[in-house]
Amino acid sequence: MITGRPSPRSWETHGGNIKDEFTLFENHQITVGADHQQKKALEKSSKENESYAGFIQDKWSITPSIVFTGGLRYEYWNIWFANKEERIYYDPSEGSFLKKDYNQVIPKAFLTCALDKLSESLRDTSVSIGVSTIWTPISYCAH
Repeated sequence: MITGRPSPRSWETHGGNIKDEFTLFENHQITVGADHQQKKALEKSSKENESYAGFIQDKWSITPSIVFTGGLRYEYWNIWFANKEERIYYDPSEGSFLKKDYNQVIPKAFLTCALDKLSESLRDTSVSIGVSTIWTPISYCAH
């Protein structure tokens, strides 16, 4: 018998994304947008997390083979945690769930070099180097 494993759960997820792309100065492709997502546990019929985000990105073609992409993303999260004694945020005066809010600005930058001109065998091949932040507010709260 296996013990200590969580029971299987089913979720319902809704979300959307809207963005617009336009060219600036012939070699800059600007993307701006926003998105939203919501995850709900079906057996509890309550929200587990919800996020709102806005972003802007500039894809700059320095040469036909070298492209620099830089951007910023702002995320705002609402997370509902079960209010149990084994959780980090236990508050007996609250109800069954505790709502926590988190937000962060997430930068990114990537430099991509297309290798098409070096050899026919490298057609549709590129090399990228970049920096970004992978962030989830759940890691701050999970216990």
